[in-house]
Amino acid sequence: MAVAAAEVVAASKGRPSKSLPKELSSWLEQQQKAEIAKLAPVAAKAVLRVLNGPKSELRELWQENKKEFPAWSGRMQSLIARLK
Repeated sequence: MAVAAAEVVAASKGRPSKSLPKELSSWLEQQQKAEIAKLAPVAAKAVLRVLNGPKSELRELWQENKKEFPAWSGRMQSLIARLK
């Protein structure tokens, strides 16, 4: 949930994922983006917790797939960068 919410915040800052659904993009156009963008520091902290937290179940699940984990980790780092 935290990662999805962070993607919305990044998109509100004009830094959307290439895979952002068009419906979400349309919804964001109708919102007060400045209010959503204010959540960027909190969203970045949440994604960092998912990526590096000792109790992150999502990270643990991705680590089980040694082939895909580096790509997932890279996407999380990219999301953090888009939130800055």
